Amino acid sequence: MKKIALSLIAIANMLYGEIVSAGEMETTNISSNKWTGLYAGINAGYIFSDNKNVNIDPYLISSGGSIPATPLAIASAASATNSFSLNNNGFIGGGQLGYIRNFHNHYVAGLEADIQGIAGASQNGASTSNVPFLVFSAASNLAVSKNIDYLGTLRGRLGYLLKPNLLISGSGGLSYGGVSSKTIIDQNLVGSPVDTEGANLNWGTTGNYSNTRIGWTAGGNIEWMLRTNWSIKIEYLYYDLGTVTYNDGTLVDTYTATGALPGQPIFTNGVNTTVHFNGQFVRAGLNYHFA
Repeated sequence: MKKIALSLIAIANMLYGEIVSAGEMETTNISSNKWTGLYAGINAGYIFSDNKNVNIDPYLISSGGSIPATPLAIASAASATNSFSLNNNGFIGGGQLGYIRNFHNHYVAGLEADIQGIAGASQNGASTSNVPFLVFSAASNLAVSKNIDYLGTLRGRLGYLLKPNLLISGSGGLSYGGVSSKTIIDQNLVGSPVDTEGANLNWGTTGNYSNTRIGWTAGGNIEWMLRTNWSIKIEYLYYDLGTVTYNDGTLVDTYTATGALPGQPIFTNGVNTTVHFNGQFVRAGLNYHFA
């Protein structure tokens, strides 16, 4: 919330000069019905992640053979288990199109659609771990990423005119966004030559997710009609595109050609990655009203 407050203050300061210079404009001649009609505009602001966790969760599928397969499978799963904190903070900018109607003098209702590109809302994480078990251990190199490329909303609006040229409103509806995530796991079997004889020493897997997600959004804004047909706004919105769990394939170590069962798996572990795409953004906007 502190970040949100600071961002609102920064945006407000940015607009302050425009608002002050508009103080002597013809705002006293703006009637409430000037809000009614189609409008379009541009916006810019900053987006913050809410749930930052990206969790990697392996699970045992099968194990067997002359090498201590089950301990190795457990060490492999433990070595690959991890949780990363990745944010999708970045600058956001785009445009909006909407229609609002004034009724009963002070009330306004309407519909707005917008879409924004996002710069810098991508983050990567990496880690290494080594889990010993009996006379050997499984070492892992993990790499994950979390990205949001664009974000849009389709919202209903309901507002109240504090003055003929000053509107406060709330909004809510659908959100949609292009999101992606990727997980790379490389593992090594570590031990003495006797301990690891007959087993491949390296294995790994990769998983990824990329899609347009649909969720929900809610928030509010303050909008000031500076002069006939032109308004500026400050807006806050929360969005939630939901949780995604995607499969990363399998971690499989096999016997070498000289092993007990050449080419056969010693163990097989499945892996899933879970990531949540949600957050909030603040933005300033400029609208032209075709009234």
